[in-house]
Amino acid sequence: MIRLRKEDSGAILVLVALLLFVLLSLAALAIDVTIALSAHEQARQHARVAVLTAMEEYYSSINDGSSHSDAMDDAVERTNAVLTTNAIFTGGGHEDNIPQISRDQSDDAAQLTAGLWKTGNEETCDTESAPCFMPLSEAELASGQHPSAFRIHGKLYRGIPTRIAEAIFGVSLIDFQVAATATFVPRVGCFLIDLSPSVAYETHVPWQDGGPYADPAGTPSTADAFGNRYAYITQDDNPHLAFPFAPMDDGWMQLNANQPERNSEEGYNSTKHYAADYTIQYVLADEDYPGEVTDPTSALYRLSQHFVDPYSDLDRYSIPHPYWAHVDGYVEDDGTQHTPEPFGTFIRGVHEALQTFKDRKVSGDQACIIFFDRSTPWTHVVKLTSDFDYLLELTNLDVFDHLRADEFNPADPDNYSLAQAYIANNGLGEGRERLNRLGIFPQRFAHTDIRAALDEAFSQLSSEEGNGVPSSHFITLITDGLQNCHGEGFCNNRYSHYRVGIAEVKAKIAEHANQERPVPIHIILSGDQVGPHTIDIINPEPPVSMELPNGETDHCYTDEEYRQLPNATDYHFVRGGNIANDTEGQELWDNKDVIPFYQPNADLYEIAIVTRGLFGPLRARDDAYCETILDESQDYFDPKQYRPLCDPVANPAHPEQRRDKDPYCRSKEQQMKDYMSRIVGANPFTVVEVN
Repeated sequence: MIRLRKEDSGAILVLVALLLFVLLSLAALAIDVTIALSAHEQARQHARVAVLTAMEEYYSSINDGSSHSDAMDDAVERTNAVLTTNAIFTGGGHEDNIPQISRDQSDDAAQLTAGLWKTGNEETCDTESAPCFMPLSEAELASGQHPSAFRIHGKLYRGIPTRIAEAIFGVSLIDFQVAATATFVPRVGCFLIDLSPSVAYETHVPWQDGGPYADPAGTPSTADAFGNRYAYITQDDNPHLAFPFAPMDDGWMQLNANQPERNSEEGYNSTKHYAADYTIQYVLADEDYPGEVTDPTSALYRLSQHFVDPYSDLDRYSIPHPYWAHVDGYVEDDGTQHTPEPFGTFIRGVHEALQTFKDRKVSGDQACIIFFDRSTPWTHVVKLTSDFDYLLELTNLDVFDHLRADEFNPADPDNYSLAQAYIANNGLGEGRERLNRLGIFPQRFAHTDIRAALDEAFSQLSSEEGNGVPSSHFITLITDGLQNCHGEGFCNNRYSHYRVGIAEVKAKIAEHANQERPVPIHIILSGDQVGPHTIDIINPEPPVSMELPNGETDHCYTDEEYRQLPNATDYHFVRGGNIANDTEGQELWDNKDVIPFYQPNADLYEIAIVTRGLFGPLRARDDAYCETILDESQDYFDPKQYRPLCDPVANPAHPEQRRDKDPYCRSKEQQMKDYMSRIVGANPFTVVEVN
């Protein structure tokens, strides 16, 4: 047994006291470190809130017309208000320890900086590789460049109080810095554009079945129409082609030869096209695909980069051989170009959307364009790309050099060497000329296969490699909705084909509806043989949460408002043809040249509802009525405003007014711009970096 001496007991007490002091100090330090770490984590979370708040307020202010400087001030003010309300430590003598955001670098505040978030392999910041935040200079911001990302960096709080450590060690505050970056979520979308005949009928009085040289002749007469069914006619001069091309060549070439010269006194008539309006265009074929071109200076580089390889799937992408096309190239003296409608409006609307994409400057944004009828040949599929300059060139109908009739006027219909040599040396030209070269125009005997276009769109979206930020996918389907293909390319102009084909389209969409990230499908519906419409619902009362202006007792709902209604499916916001059987359906289908076929409205609206997409019918502007309700300062009503057309346009006794007329008095081109703004202008943002 070990015995302690009496004099040792005092030493032990001192040692125990010292150890207790050390233990208490360590415990105090552990408590303060835990407090600091917890506070730091909370501060990081508050940095998330701060940078998202700042970005939201900045763009809200910009959208209200503020300058960049004023928008930054608004962002700082609102962010500080939000953070002060949610300060971690207040009271107990630490009332000054509230978060503070500033536009300038400071020892007492975190700095809010506007810039860009870069993620691409070839993108770099000043001193580091992507992904990284790149501040925009004051000169860049002053020139009108909008930021796509915001960063908060610095002391979000002036110190975390450590009261126990203060008493023991004299350390009253622990400082730390935080950083958080937010950017727009990349948008990745495909635009599907219908090339069926109905999307060109608005520019030409259509021939009835049989054409002008049938017996008896179709209507209208040659004298009345002065031209063809389309503004872009795709019949070639090659007499060796097999049916149905050869007889079409024979008849339509005669018609072209018999067209009168333009009478300058008469002026331009959108339903009449003259001999001088047409030039010969070469349409690309399989052998024109250049393969993989890696030299950026090559004229064929972009053709190689942006179009699918036809030999990767010959059944899907191949087109048979080159051919010539008669193309309406009428341009007025002031440079105005006339295009088939609503096809030209489609292209200009997509061009506007692509310009918005480019102006966003969001790293990771990508788009593809798919032109379709019964198939998607390789020249009609522009692959997913972030090269918006190329997409803008392709869809720019205002760029018009010439259609090169001098170089593409073949003496030998079987000789394509001049055209092919020109393309190899010069590329494809710009704007509308490029569209013509690719053969992207409505064809006389085309069909509509929406399913084929969707197949290609889903394939393109699935090929996105990603960039570290989850992207937001979408598909915009621009069509007349007259789906008349089913199975493996089995197409016919019958209602039964429509019924089976549209069911297959819905089944295709259902395959993708349960994905982790469902893809919204936005519908733009237009075409001479369909009647794009919605029917405003008069009453019931809106939900309490839905605030509608003007205190109206009878309510006209927009699509967005309607979807919020309780039991919205009990009402028919978009109506079809109420078709009981194929006999009734065929009768309506056969008469769609005279009475619009309304069934695509209901079917495509269902697709928009299921996928949470927009439904956008392009309707005519009622000029006479609009002149009575618009003052001189207005061309149309902003769709953000409550429309004044509940009575009489939405009068249930006159549903055709609501079916056919735009409720905001907009032109079709303005409607297209508004729809595209809503589709591409949806800008969710997310935090991509927190330290």
